[in-house]
Amino acid sequence: MTLIQPTALSALAAIPLIVLLYILRPRHQRVVLSSVRLWQHIASDLEGRPRWRLPIASLLLLVQLLVAGAVAITLARPSIPGAIGQHLILLVDTSPTMLATDVAPNRLALATQDARQLASALKPDDRATLIDVGPSPYIVASGKGPHALDQALDSLTASPEPGDLPSALALAAQTADLSRDTHNRVVILSDGTFAPVSLKDVGPMPADVSYQQVGGSDENQGITALSARPMIGSVNRYLGFVQIANFAQHDAKVGVRATADGLQIYNRTLTIPARQPVEVSLTLPQGTHLFAVSLDTQDKYSRDNQAEVLVPPAQVLPVTVVAADPTVWERALKTLPTVRLKTVTPGAYKPDDAAVTIFDGFVPAALPSGNVVMVAPPPGNAQFPVSGNLSAATVVQTDDTNPLFDSVDLTGLYVPQPERLGSMPWAQPIAQTTSGPILLEGQVNGREVVVIGFEPTTTDWPQRIAFPVFVANVVQTLAPRSFPAQIEPGTALDLPPVTGADTVVARLPNGKADVFSQVTGPIRFTDTNQLGDYVVSYLSGSTPLAQHEFVASSLGISKSDIAPRVDPQVLTQTGSPAGKPTQHEVWPWVAGGALALLSAEWLLFFRRLVV
Repeated sequence: MTLIQPTALSALAAIPLIVLLYILRPRHQRVVLSSVRLWQHIASDLEGRPRWRLPIASLLLLVQLLVAGAVAITLARPSIPGAIGQHLILLVDTSPTMLATDVAPNRLALATQDARQLASALKPDDRATLIDVGPSPYIVASGKGPHALDQALDSLTASPEPGDLPSALALAAQTADLSRDTHNRVVILSDGTFAPVSLKDVGPMPADVSYQQVGGSDENQGITALSARPMIGSVNRYLGFVQIANFAQHDAKVGVRATADGLQIYNRTLTIPARQPVEVSLTLPQGTHLFAVSLDTQDKYSRDNQAEVLVPPAQVLPVTVVAADPTVWERALKTLPTVRLKTVTPGAYKPDDAAVTIFDGFVPAALPSGNVVMVAPPPGNAQFPVSGNLSAATVVQTDDTNPLFDSVDLTGLYVPQPERLGSMPWAQPIAQTTSGPILLEGQVNGREVVVIGFEPTTTDWPQRIAFPVFVANVVQTLAPRSFPAQIEPGTALDLPPVTGADTVVARLPNGKADVFSQVTGPIRFTDTNQLGDYVVSYLSGSTPLAQHEFVASSLGISKSDIAPRVDPQVLTQTGSPAGKPTQHEVWPWVAGGALALLSAEWLLFFRRLVV
């Protein structure tokens, strides 16, 4: 037996004090009475005796001493050591790929079942914690016993976007750090389709860590890119581009069906080579509003078998090019019929109302109000710091989820003089070379800015078809919009108010509608987890005033590859602190005994009074 608060034994000092009270002889007062016969039954300790004589044995004294001792022991919290407590921390991946059906009924259901089995082995005093590994990991539930997570596991659903495992591991480390008295064990249940990550990247983890693979098939064919771009040389005509990738290790036959506003414009069976993409371009009928593509395939992941994109309405877009030699930009921009092009030399430039301004080798004193493309900014400028040139490099990676690289592959592009770009906290790199980032994108004071850290004419990029396509993507992406045409699933939108509207109706892809009444300002709309077309209508009573439309789509190579990409060894750790034995406290029994003794003392004292 051990004492949790041994210092509380100082309360035992009350025992000698009680004995001292009994030792001290009371000062008797002599009183003359007619007879003492009625007092003969009084205890002899009332008789005169020496002041320091030992107290006469008394049941009351014994009870009081036992109660004082019991109270002191209770305060010291005696306990009996037991087994070392366990803390099971379960990280369940809820990425979209966990809906793959290569295991029955799907990966997420199997992971939930495995998690339940792990928790069922816990003892009643063991603790369990469940972390949802979604885009923003969080603790779903925590409690004691083998059934503490049952309800929380039943509530798990797939997230609209891939999970953030590094953040989930950091959260698990914090959770384990708060329970160092137990033996912590972290179990990751995932299909491993995330980017490579290691426990070394997370930091100290006071727990044993293991990785449990769920699923593992690569049998999937999916739509990885879909767009509609203006047809070169035509007004209000668009080409639809679709990229279909086969992630399996064998060729696959896939039925491809495309529609324009619900009318079929393409229906063929294509053979997609193993681990390769195939691109199809289609001429869209004039006036097409919604371009949709669906696949007929017997793969193991259906979420990427259909996609939609809104065809932007034709509008004249003013674009200004500021360059000493604008030839390459003029050649690409003049093929876009909706662009009203203006070129000017750096010395003659003055800010104008252009929707997009391309600065080539020149940084103005003040940026225009519209969006900006900054190409090869010169060293020494304050807004886009450049500290010289890097050694010749090759583009090795681009962000395939960024619309600027829609149908654009820069991998392998040789850049003889890439710039050494300085710190730009507002920007994110979207293309990397062997020497560092070469393309960045971000926002500066409300305007979208793209930075290209090299001069295109020093490469063979302008001679590739990828260059005019990239320029078209830049113009289409940076064109000002009051409302986004495409979002990632799960993105929260602020629906702008419309004067006179008292009701806003948001129709979801599944036909259901979210209704907002008494509209007085922007509305935070978060019900965007479904893939497909959303229509937002503004009403005054029953009269429609305005309408916005957008599409939620999840495209990209990385989002459709359901094969594992993780090394379990880098997510395995043993030898964590063993924890401390659990303490089964017995002070309630001691306190109960003290209470019983107090009750006995009171009964004894009461009986003496009534006798």
